[in-house]
Amino acid sequence: MKKTFLFSVLMGMMVLFSTTSVFAGDKDIKGGGSPGAGFLNVGLGVGYYGDIPLFADYEFGITKDVTIGPAIGFGFGANWLSLGAKGRFYFDDFVNLNGKFDLYAGGTLGLIPVVNNHSDHYESGGLFLALNVGGRYHFTNRLGGFLDLSTGASSIGLSFRL
Repeated sequence: MKKTFLFSVLMGMMVLFSTTSVFAGDKDIKGGGSPGAGFLNVGLGVGYYGDIPLFADYEFGITKDVTIGPAIGFGFGANWLSLGAKGRFYFDDFVNLNGKFDLYAGGTLGLIPVVNNHSDHYESGGLFLALNVGGRYHFTNRLGGFLDLSTGASSIGLSFRL
């Protein structure tokens, strides 16, 4: 059951994120960039249930400072899955940051449809709203690292410009 569940999650992530790369716009690395620009963010974190979750989200540039996109998370310790929409507002122009840094605040609204309490008893985790602040450092035009501090589950990982 666990292998089927994990395989389904991974396949869903691949389909979700492979279809979004066709919308990628210009290659401005600051913040949201411009409408159509995109980042794939993948990271590990510290979860609400005390586990180590794996997170992925994709940012679509709506304006120069605003991004939105799908988000997914999977907790390996408590075996939970989260699906949601994440939005960010970038403060780069307001605080005159160096060209390699991004600073943002935002939120995630989503659903945790499955939680396993370690006894193969699955239940619904319900709706959630998480607020977050974070930053990204661009190593290159296409690769960066991020730190995301959240009221839900905080994470650290890599950002790929698609």
